[in-house]
Parts: sequence; structure tokens; C-alpha cells
Amino acid sequence: MTTIGTLRTIRRHPVKSMAGEVVPRAIVAHAGLVGDRAWAFTDAAGPPHFPWFTGRTLGPYVTYRASFADPARTLQDEALEAAWARGSAVAPALPNDTAFAVRVATPQGTSYAIDDPRLRAELEAATGRRLALRFATRGMQDCRPISLVTSQTIAGFAAEAAIAPDAARYRMNLEWDWPGAEPFAENALVGKRLAIGPRLQLAIVEPDARCAMIGLDPATGEPDRLVLRRLADHHEGNLGLYAAVLREGVVTEGDEVRLLD
Repeated sequence: MTTIGTLRTIRRHPVKSMAGEVVPRAIVAHAGLVGDRAWAFTDAAGPPHFPWFTGRTLGPYVTYRASFADPARTLQDEALEAAWARGSAVAPALPNDTAFAVRVATPQGTSYAIDDPRLRAELEAATGRRLALRFATRGMQDCRPISLVTSQTIAGFAAEAAIAPDAARYRMNLEWDWPGAEPFAENALVGKRLAIGPRLQLAIVEPDARCAMIGLDPATGEPDRLVLRRLADHHEGNLGLYAAVLREGVVTEGDEVRLLD
């Protein structure tokens, strides 16, 4: 077992495609970070395999900020963690839409409950789309339940693309600092296993093939098509990693990231 750095940032997105929030710790289940992509709007005009309303349709949507009304409920579960400490493999309790109530702050400063019809009406008026709200007990990620990246890759690609080194642009769950590593060094970890903190184990499944979302400035929603083109031309369109959860656990900022094989 080799230590390859420390966990720098934990980020989850209470509402799919809205701005994420940095949290000090997270419960990580087989379906991903508890609370990550728990809510989403769907677009009636979207294809059946991808019904989601995202920043691809409305760039400033990525600047809407969602937060849980009771964040403590989503960050810690003492009974669960005690069971894990005893060696039990019990899974985290799945959330419900009441316990995981969310409020959304719009770029104009208005605050809505996630299910307030005025929020949906605002988004529909801005796009001409017909939207519906969805809640899921398991996260509505595009692909794998966990995404992760090194700080070195964030900084290195920002320098290449002449953009700010803002990790929020990439919408990753876990960012770790790997001292001495070159940008994109984590690509060599595909097929290997990582441990983070006292219990969590991940299988690194594949590189994260990026889409137009990374071209959106997280502060303004303004698009920059050259960002994705640069990534495609120089890094095969990949930035970061996708992982599957082998053993559930809790992660905390500053946890060691260890290579198991």
C-alpha cells in the first residue's frame, strides 16, 4: 500500500448541473456521495437516454446554487458509522425528499425551495422548454458514481488552456493533491484500487471523457468552446477518472489517498 497524496476537496451537487458545494466530509455509498445529484430537472424535449436539463441548454444554470436545508443530515450518520466500526457491511440509509430538502439561490439573488413552481417557471421562461422535477434515492450521475482528479491536473490544464484553475468547472466529487505528480498522471491508475480515509475503497474504472459542460465558466455560465477543443486535441478529451465503490465509507478533507495495487 502506497500513499499518493491527501484529499483536498470534497464536492457534491445537490441538484444535477447546478453549482456544487464543497463539504468537509461525506458519506460515500455504492451509489456515490450521499446527496450528490439527488435532484434534477428533466427536459421533455430531451432524448430518452439523456432527459436531463443542464447547462448545455442554459449556460447560467451552472451558477444556480443549491444547498440542503439540513446539511448535517446528509454529512453524518452516527448509527451507520458505529455499525461500520463494528465491522458491519450495512449500507447507508437511502435519503427521502423530505430529509433531503434543498433550497436554490438564483443568480439574481432569489431563493426558492427546489419544488417551488416559480423556480421551474423561471427556467422554462428562459429556455422555452417544458421541465419536470425528479428526486432519486440514488444519485443521477451521467456515468459512474464517483469522479476524482488531482490538483496537479486542474492546475496543469488551466495553464494549458489559459483559464482560471477553478476546480468547480470540472464538477468532480474528489480532488486530491499528489505531490510530485505531473498533470494527468492519474490516468495511469485505471484498473487499480484506491483507499481513502479509514474505510472507503474505490476501483478506478476509466478516464472521464468530458463534454461541453467544462467549457462553461462556473462563475458566469459563459461558454468557451476552445476549452473542450484543447482537451480533445491534447488529452483525448479526458480529464479525471471515474470510479466504482468497492467498500463504502466516510471521507474527510485531509484523508490519505492510498494505492492498494
